[in-house]
Amino acid sequence: MRVMVIALSRRGYPVGREAARACAGRGRVEEVRLCVPAAALDKDEEATGDLPATVRLEPLPADLPALIAQAFTNRQALVMVMAVGIAVRLVAPHLRSKTTDPAVVVIDEVGRQAVSLVSGHLGGANELAGFLAASLGAQAVITTASDLHRVKPLDVVLARSGITPEPHRALAGFMGRLLDGGRLWLAVEEGLEAYTGWARDFPQIEVVTGEGTVPPAPEPLMLLTCRRSAAHLQARRSAPTLYLHPRCLAAGVGCRRGVTATEVREAVLAALEAGQYSPLSLAALHTLEAKLAEAGLVEAGRALGVPVRGFSPAQLQSCLERHPELTRSARVQARMGVEGVCEPASLLGAQGAKLLVPKMIVGRVTVALGAEFAGRPALAACLSSVSAQEG
Repeated sequence: MRVMVIALSRRGYPVGREAARACAGRGRVEEVRLCVPAAALDKDEEATGDLPATVRLEPLPADLPALIAQAFTNRQALVMVMAVGIAVRLVAPHLRSKTTDPAVVVIDEVGRQAVSLVSGHLGGANELAGFLAASLGAQAVITTASDLHRVKPLDVVLARSGITPEPHRALAGFMGRLLDGGRLWLAVEEGLEAYTGWARDFPQIEVVTGEGTVPPAPEPLMLLTCRRSAAHLQARRSAPTLYLHPRCLAAGVGCRRGVTATEVREAVLAALEAGQYSPLSLAALHTLEAKLAEAGLVEAGRALGVPVRGFSPAQLQSCLERHPELTRSARVQARMGVEGVCEPASLLGAQGAKLLVPKMIVGRVTVALGAEFAGRPALAACLSSVSAQEG
């Protein structure tokens, strides 16, 4: 994590300095950029020398809006030692989404309150405000409803479980229903039962699998699935539907030398499209370890938001021997020392569970999809029951 601390006034510099020191000592923090008025540096030269090595101290630039823009671009947390009203006006033009905005915490210049202002849950501002309050002897000010009512925030629980909601904007309505004590239904794609442990944190959520009972038509429904959103179903439902995508799909990728990120990305998306799977359920790209040197492959993983992992030729060949049904290529054997890459890589990445989409050739890329679950990848029973109710 990279943090920026801004002390707007010389009076607030001591608080900003201690906040930066506390952040530097926190786990997972790589660097803290501490920006303070130049006058404070001139007056307190001795105090600046005892800061941790990970704190970069610099004078506050004249263009403060540009500095805030930098924080929203390349920092995961922003600590502002100033009045809340000033902080609100500074960050407002840069707010985009709770899923991407950094955590913003505001501390008054005498260190009495640490206010979680932006991205309290997913960004971690609530947690950071509590940490800074404890470090400075201040009071944390948390205003998110779930924290006030002692209900776990659904967005954080899902994120920590590796599950992505779609559409994210619908999440607030489902969380509101939990806060009001309402009942929610979670229909689970067969084989994904292992991804439902998080639901135990919410007594109002009823989990149904396979041919279990689905909710009445007016009831909000959550679908745990690796499939793309069923737009036709949503159009026929009179209540919101929230799709929950676990990271359970492994893409095996083979490629020619010099392949571009665009080529790899388009090939992976084509495989997902062929199986009607959601990109939000993609967990990683897997390939031959020698291919980890391909910049285009690594960049494609970054663009898709997933890691890229490699297997040795011996590991891939061993997988091929265990699975005689997989595709083999004498040409690949001659060039890479193994009879195939994408299919065994996808199975190894998915821990050998199931091959969903066999080898596809898309330009200079080969790709296959495996899944970390057993059973048929469909919500046929649940979806047909819902469609029958809506029809």
